[in-house]
Amino acid sequence: MDSLRGRKKVNVFSRHFAPFFMVIFLTGCQKNEKVWIVDGTQAANEKSLTVDLFPTIDGGGMFYNAVDAVFTNHHPTQHIRLLTPIDGSYACWIMPYYDVQIHDKSGNALRKGARCSHYGAVWSERPDWPEQYIVDLGPGESHREAVHVSHEVTAKHGEYDVRFRYEFQPKTGEETKSGPYPPNVWTGAITSAPIRVTFKDPEY
Repeated sequence: MDSLRGRKKVNVFSRHFAPFFMVIFLTGCQKNEKVWIVDGTQAANEKSLTVDLFPTIDGGGMFYNAVDAVFTNHHPTQHIRLLTPIDGSYACWIMPYYDVQIHDKSGNALRKGARCSHYGAVWSERPDWPEQYIVDLGPGESHREAVHVSHEVTAKHGEYDVRFRYEFQPKTGEETKSGPYPPNVWTGAITSAPIRVTFKDPEY
């Protein structure tokens, strides 16, 4: 899974070990199990999951404009499972939402570009649902995802404030056109702090 474009896991902090008798207890009870945080409210209260934005490191891949969203699991013992975007995630038509919000220097929100009305299925280059769309973040791990920016840039070039919001809160029974959502996926919504980014209109 780590070979997919835009995916990179980095250990950002070391674990803090419990007393010796606690280590023995946990090892005996959870030797072959993973414990996932799936409740976004819990994670938000504990600041277990964060997302930060950075200028893209690979030119955006198949996208002309992109920013990189870096998700980090700060929990010392539990795993967090996220989903990468499917067709329609960037438009916030289907979960998970990958919502890029852009404002110009005057504070005006830029509109997202038009797109076709077909959505809800997986990408052709990643046909296996849900296996190729699950990101399993262990304690202290991060995942970098290149996020498509489709907004209508209104000047030849300029600086913009960019913010990113990830949300996965599907309704009961809701599923994609490629099948139901996998279990044990983190539910909730998180938003990055804004960053200042310079975009260039492709016409210039």
